[in-house]
Formats: sequence, structure tokens, C-alpha cells
Amino acid sequence: MSGNLKIDTRTRIVDENGAIVFGEGLHQILLEVDELGSLAEVARHLGMSYRAVWGKINATEERLGVKLVVRNSGRSKSSNTTLTPAARYLIEKFAKLDAATRAFCEDAADEVLNFHFNENGEAAGKAPE
Repeated sequence: MSGNLKIDTRTRIVDENGAIVFGEGLHQILLEVDELGSLAEVARHLGMSYRAVWGKINATEERLGVKLVVRNSGRSKSSNTTLTPAARYLIEKFAKLDAATRAFCEDAADEVLNFHFNENGEAAGKAPE
């Protein structure tokens, strides 16, 4: 077998219909909100439209039934967007879930992907180092 194979894992929390409720994209958006404090800045930084950023946040808030961000409007220095405790909880727990999922899948994939074919075209176990 030529080249190194690896597993591509994406952690997503989905509803009963398979629609994504929370995943890497929203996780990154919330991390950026926490750092930048502005949805407009988050959108610019991630190369997205403001409407797309707000739409993803809003859709998740509706699906979960909980607010994730608090938007303070106006032009004062206190005009910013902050995370709610629920958003901070999701960020922390999702990061742990994602890391555990990736680690498990990488460990499990080592056995599956670390093989070679013999002269008969059959998988012959662990590839030579």
C-alpha cells in the first residue's frame, strides 16, 4: 500500500433528524466571539458574512432552547457580544468530546489502516515499518 492513510473524524452533535446542532464550525465561532467580542469581527476573521455567523448562532439557540450570546448594541465601548454560561459550557464540553472522539478513532484506525497486501492481493496484517 503506498502512502500514509489516516482517518478523518468530525465530531458533530445532531438532532433526531440528523441536522447538526453543534459542531466544529459553531465551536470555532463561539471561540472567536469570546476572543473578539464582535459578530462583525468574527465574520470578517472567519471569511463569513455577518448574516451567516448570526444565523448559525441563532439556529443553535433555537434548537437547544438556550441563549449562547448576549449582544449589547450601540456605539459605546461597552458595545460587544459576550458568551453566556451555556455557551462556555458547550465550548468546554465539546472540546473534550472532540478530543476524546479523535483519540479513540485514531487508535482504532491504526489497526485497520496499518496493513499491507501480500502477493495474492490479500490484506496481510501490519505493514512493515
